[in-house]
Amino acid sequence: MTQSIVSAQNQDLLDKAVDFYKIRNSFIGINGLSDYYAHSKVEIGINWFSKLDYEPQDVVMVGDTAHDLEVAKAIGSDCILVSFGHNCHKRFTNLDIPICHTMNEIYQSISIG
Repeated sequence: MTQSIVSAQNQDLLDKAVDFYKIRNSFIGINGLSDYYAHSKVEIGINWFSKLDYEPQDVVMVGDTAHDLEVAKAIGSDCILVSFGHNCHKRFTNLDIPICHTMNEIYQSISIG
């Protein structure tokens, strides 16, 4: 299993955050915006996914916004949203996908076959 970051945050700030938390080695890719003009996170996700050697059904996107679900749909992967990020559980009540409230729930939701 591998992990990547796809973020709408500026790449320089994202790199600084990843380095600050000393988590760079946990990810095969760290992908943010190259400028401050808010290009699409969907575009970033599609571009990154095209570089990977995975089928969409082998990928699960874990996100904390409804926009993350849009990115997952664009690449054709499953999505799990977490209620402990940018949005709370109430923001996801109209979505028909798993909502996790803890890290353990994420791990339990992802089946590795």
